[in-house]
Amino acid sequence: MKKRLAIIVLTVAAAAPALVASTPAAAQAQALACGWIERAAPAKVGNYVKSAVATAGCARDEHFTYKLQRQHWYGWENVDTADWWGNGSDTLAFYCRGSGNYNYRVRSESNKSVIIHHSNDRNISC
Repeated sequence: MKKRLAIIVLTVAAAAPALVASTPAAAQAQALACGWIERAAPAKVGNYVKSAVATAGCARDEHFTYKLQRQHWYGWENVDTADWWGNGSDTLAFYCRGSGNYNYRVRSESNKSVIIHHSNDRNISC
C-alpha cells in the first residue's frame, strides 16, 4: 500500500510543475488572440475623468469587461463600467467634482483569460 501511494504522490508532484508552467503561457497566448485591445490611461477632459477602451479582431464568444476605477484608502472603487461580446469600443467617464487628488486606472477582464490587466495609474485633481 505504501509503495502505491508513493508512486501516486511522485506522479502528481512530477506533473504539477508542468501544469503551473503552462498556465501563464496559455493565458498569454489567449490574450494575444485578439487583433487589438486598447486600455487608455485615464485623463481629465473638462470636468470628467475619461478613458477610451476597445477591442478588434476578437471572437464573438469572448466577453470583455472594462472598469474605470478610483483609488481610496480602502481599495479601488468602480466608477464606470462597459462590457461587450467580441469587438466593441466605448468611453468610460466619471464626473469629477469636489476637490482632492485621486489615482485612477482602467481594469480589463475577459472570460477567456485568467489575466486581469490594468492601465497605468494616473493621479488626477478634481
